[in-house]
Parts: sequence; structure tokens; C-alpha cells
Amino acid sequence: MEKKRQSLDVCQIMCAAILISRQTGVVYDVQCFGLMCNHLTIEGIYLPLPEHEFTLSDNSLHDDLMGIACYEWYDEHGYLTFEHDNPEYVAFMADEADRIDEVMANHFLPIKVNRARLAEDGEAWFYVHILPNNDLVLAPFAGEEAVLTYANCD
Repeated sequence: MEKKRQSLDVCQIMCAAILISRQTGVVYDVQCFGLMCNHLTIEGIYLPLPEHEFTLSDNSLHDDLMGIACYEWYDEHGYLTFEHDNPEYVAFMADEADRIDEVMANHFLPIKVNRARLAEDGEAWFYVHILPNNDLVLAPFAGEEAVLTYANCD
């Protein structure tokens, strides 16, 4: 008998986390992409990111990420739209990826946005690389790709 997969909505969890793809039977649902209110899912591991006591920021990791990539894109008729292949969108995401990389560095987290997947990224859903590190939580996942998620702005 096939085991039923469980689905968990992480939209209301107010912390930054990474989602690592694995066959676990648990599927995580994330409301993302700003006011588009898209819902993307990934089966795997939900790993809250540690809040280090000493950082280069006066804010929590959650607060520093909140609002990054919160946007509204409208088509020529004034309808809210989402265009992955729009060059303006990819350029916007590149700037937002720089902001995320800076936040991760300020919080001493070994995570960098995967620039090859910017057209798939949006608020609360960024593909990232976990860099080699000595962090007790993140070290076992060094070298892997994951999805960075955090609270959606709306």
C-alpha cells in the first residue's frame, strides 16, 4: 500500500527557513510571489534557519528578509501578472538576490542565491546554494540546493 503524503502550509510560520528536496512524504506549501499569492510546493525537509546571537544587523533574520521581492507586475491591460521570462523581472530578481546574499552574510549564514534560477524566484521563494560551512544545523547540507522561504509581505 502506498503511503499517503502529508501536506503542511508554512505560510504563517514567522521565521526564515530552507526547504531541501527529499522524498520524505511531507509536502510543504508556501504562499509566495508577492501579491500574486502563488502557492508553490516542495517535498522534503523544512529547516528553520538559526538566529545567531551576534550579527552585523540590528534586526532579526526574519525582519531583514521581510519585504524582499514584494512586488506587483501588471500587463498592458492593467491586470496583475507574473512573467518569468520578462527581462525586467529577471533584472529585478538579480537586485533582490544581491539583497538576500547581503542579509545572509550579515547573519553569518552560508547561503547564496542561485543566479541561474532567477526567473523562477520570487518573494518568499528563492533557489539557493548551501555553501561549505561549520554550522551545526547547515553543515550536513553543504553543497546542496534548497529553497529559501520567509513570511510573505501580504
